[in-house]
Amino acid sequence: MTRLRLLAVLTLASLLMAGCNLRPVQLPTTTPSPVASATQTPSPRPTVAPLPTRQLDSPTATVHAAPDTDTPSPTVPPSPSPSPAYFEYEVQADDTLMGIIQVFGYGYQLEVAQEVVRLNDSVFSIDFVPVGQTIRIPRPTATATPAGADATVELLATIGIDSRTGLETGSSLGCHTVIANDTMVSIAERYNTTLEILSDLNSDLNWSGCNFTLLAGGEDCVPILNIGACIQVPQPTPSPTRFPTPTGLETPTPTATKHAPRLLYPAEGERINSRELVLQWVGVSGLSEDDVYLVELRNQTNASDHRQRTRANSYRVPVAFAPHDGEIHSLQWRASVARQNQAGVYYFVGEQGSWRRFDWSNS
Repeated sequence: MTRLRLLAVLTLASLLMAGCNLRPVQLPTTTPSPVASATQTPSPRPTVAPLPTRQLDSPTATVHAAPDTDTPSPTVPPSPSPSPAYFEYEVQADDTLMGIIQVFGYGYQLEVAQEVVRLNDSVFSIDFVPVGQTIRIPRPTATATPAGADATVELLATIGIDSRTGLETGSSLGCHTVIANDTMVSIAERYNTTLEILSDLNSDLNWSGCNFTLLAGGEDCVPILNIGACIQVPQPTPSPTRFPTPTGLETPTPTATKHAPRLLYPAEGERINSRELVLQWVGVSGLSEDDVYLVELRNQTNASDHRQRTRANSYRVPVAFAPHDGEIHSLQWRASVARQNQAGVYYFVGEQGSWRRFDWSNS
């Protein structure tokens, strides 16, 4: 250690002398004896094991697309509000309930009038409506096509009847020019037809208040007619041309050239609660002067019958034939085209009418 210090001092002195341009004093060189030092064996470094790597799951970012402001969002139509279950009508002077309901598409339907009475506290009966007040009229409900309706249409077509007009297939229509004192009843009688058929052919007229189960339509049935107007009417079917018998040996046999009248009132299975009854049917086109309608009634309850002939499209049953015991009687009726022979006996011309059943009570 001392030797090392000595060497350091000598070195410093040499540097100082060099700075002063002095020659260094030559000192005897001493060869240092090597000092033995113990060689240290390096101790092994501890091995550090690497820490286990922890695998972290990368979070998945959910990207929401920004709304496209240029594309308009679809417009959801508002739900339709339900229609009210009734119409509203302000009663006018001279209005009748049966006439009012026909303005809204009903026929002469007693059950509809009774429903109006139920809906309105101010309507006490079907014979009274308060003038100036607003009343409720039920809306007509859609009805399914009755079972067998298609078969009825096919049957009418088979026997030559147009189901839309009640006329014979192929019947032509004409124009009746209204003159002074004309009424729809007189026009119907002139062309051997009914008010119901005329209403179908002339739907532009006001038929409100008409009861087609009555021959004259009732006292409220007054369609307005203008002189000179054209009323569509059925034209009579021309009678077929009769050819002479070729040999004179054949026996002439009546040919079924006419269809039976279509019955209108009373309907099949209908209940009549009145002493008076007027039977009604659709007239047959092309009646000759000798042709009549033969009307037949059968009272199945008391086994009585009644027959009568007429040229009209209706027949008022005698009051004496009506039930008088207060019980419900079951009856049948039909109408057929007939003609009188030389012996004064009536025979059927064409098809015989089909029997229709109804109940009749005088209570």
